[in-house]
Amino acid sequence: MFEIVAANGIDYAATASVGYIPDFLNKINKAKFVDGTSYIHVFAPCPTGWGTPTDCTIDLGKDVVDCGLWYLAEY
Repeated sequence: MFEIVAANGIDYAATASVGYIPDFLNKINKAKFVDGTSYIHVFAPCPTGWGTPTDCTIDLGKDVVDCGLWYLAEY
């Protein structure tokens, strides 16, 4: 989805992960000051749907970025 909105000239597009909260908060801050449309695609594991303990959510959010299954980007 990020690639689609970025390719169509959106004013601000980014990806984020709950594993990298400071990065996520920086992108939210940038998006709120954009004069136009902003889109942030967030990776957030669902403990219920994935059958994982809630205390693993942040670690899973880091692991997917670190192993290359999700990437952090801005357009």
